[in-house]
Amino acid sequence: MQEARVLAMTYLSTLFEREKADVIVVDGRRIYGILRIPVASPSLLKVRRLHASSAPVPGLRVKTHDGSATLNGDKVRDLILWSDTAPEEIEINIIPKRKKIAEIRMWHCWRDRRDGYDITEAWVLNDGMLVEHSNNEWILRCNSGPNAALSFDDLIVAVHVITQ
Repeated sequence: MQEARVLAMTYLSTLFEREKADVIVVDGRRIYGILRIPVASPSLLKVRRLHASSAPVPGLRVKTHDGSATLNGDKVRDLILWSDTAPEEIEINIIPKRKKIAEIRMWHCWRDRRDGYDITEAWVLNDGMLVEHSNNEWILRCNSGPNAALSFDDLIVAVHVITQ
């Protein structure tokens, strides 16, 4: 992974594409396009929203690979936790497929309104996440694509994985 500096017109999405990587380094900071968390045994994924901007409406996309997930008793494979509609804290049960390790994939997205329609955006312009990890907890600080400031405060969530 090569360190890059964001130039006036170089977007994070361009740097992710150039590096063909989930993580890039910009000005000494590791910026994630997607966070992948391996889960070897049945676990509880707790997601708690700490902060969210109002426009554009931020969300956290959560997808399970090689496993199943249930939220409130319903099986889910791919969901978006929108800051304006999802509860502040949710719990998702993750169960790996037999003899496999499940992978929880998370990335930031946001919702724009254009021509009277809601549009979900991700991985474009300056979209990215700063990730702090300690034990089984991750803090995701997300920057929406239109945010040129790279402040990483459009959405902040805490993610905790508890092995059951």
